[in-house]
Amino acid sequence: MWGTGRDAVPESLIQARIDVRGTVCPQPLIEVGKAIKALQPGDRLEVLVDDPVAPIDLAAFCHRTGHPLRESVKVGGWFRIVIEHR
Repeated sequence: MWGTGRDAVPESLIQARIDVRGTVCPQPLIEVGKAIKALQPGDRLEVLVDDPVAPIDLAAFCHRTGHPLRESVKVGGWFRIVIEHR
């Protein structure tokens, strides 16, 4: 599930960013749901999160909603997750 960052989505391809570090589920999922609704199809949302359960929950969210999960990378003590609006 977690990548190494070798094929990281470049900053130039990110249209929106939320930093939910310091929160625990379900808050990151709630914030992602709100943020993704404001995007257009093809836009990418970068999520910075440190809840260890969030990458699993966000992958399930993407599977359930059809939004492609473009990246899920552990960076030190937190994760960078990129979700594309379908």
